[in-house]
Amino acid sequence: MNIAELLSPYDRRARLYPSLLAILPLLVLLPAIYGIDPTTVVPLAVVCGVGFLLTRVARNAGVKVQDRLWKSWGGSPTTQLLRHRNHEIDQHTKARYHTILSGRLGFALPTVSEEQADTGAADEKYRAAVQLLINLTRNRTRYPLVFTENAAYGFHRNGLGLRTIGGVIALACILWTLLHAGGLVIGDTSPWIHVAARALKSSEAAALVASVLTLFAWLAVFTKAQVKQTAFAYAKRLIECCDNLAPEREGT
Repeated sequence: MNIAELLSPYDRRARLYPSLLAILPLLVLLPAIYGIDPTTVVPLAVVCGVGFLLTRVARNAGVKVQDRLWKSWGGSPTTQLLRHRNHEIDQHTKARYHTILSGRLGFALPTVSEEQADTGAADEKYRAAVQLLINLTRNRTRYPLVFTENAAYGFHRNGLGLRTIGGVIALACILWTLLHAGGLVIGDTSPWIHVAARALKSSEAAALVASVLTLFAWLAVFTKAQVKQTAFAYAKRLIECCDNLAPEREGT
């Protein structure tokens, strides 16, 4: 049994994969350069709970970056989309969603004037509505798009949280590989490090390529803009479920 089989589908997509990407350069470098057989290490890692540790690290890093992003965005995407002053959803559709959610909540969501009078109190009600929607749409079979978008958001959010450490590992592995291959030489006099023309072995080239591509991914893929895009995509899919909620007597 491997690490992935011990985790939930969400944990694998949103938490484990960003963590594995962070250590991917090492996973390629160690076998390629030092001949370490990963099949002897993975079972031990499973027994020691490394998979669960990686998911916890990714989650905690993602939550920290999420808090900062939401503040800079003016609130969570779901709360923003439910506000009257946000126009991502047209007013007629939003009114229908508010009516559906109010019926489920047992209290009315704020009117335009109520929201203007007390934005803080209004946001509290919107957050309650969002939490209700999350609880009602946990069934992945009935709401597959919500799960897919949520996992995509978690993947990019947690990846952004791990971006610094992942980038450092990738850069260190690039230097490590070049030093091992003799492409970088540490001298006794200035300049202390200089480039030397060396032909790389195929294993060294594989380790170098993996590290370079991983570094590129951290720089180009895991960005604040990408996290925002996936966050609002998830928020829209979640709120759109108002039109497809299971009858209360059926539950989810």
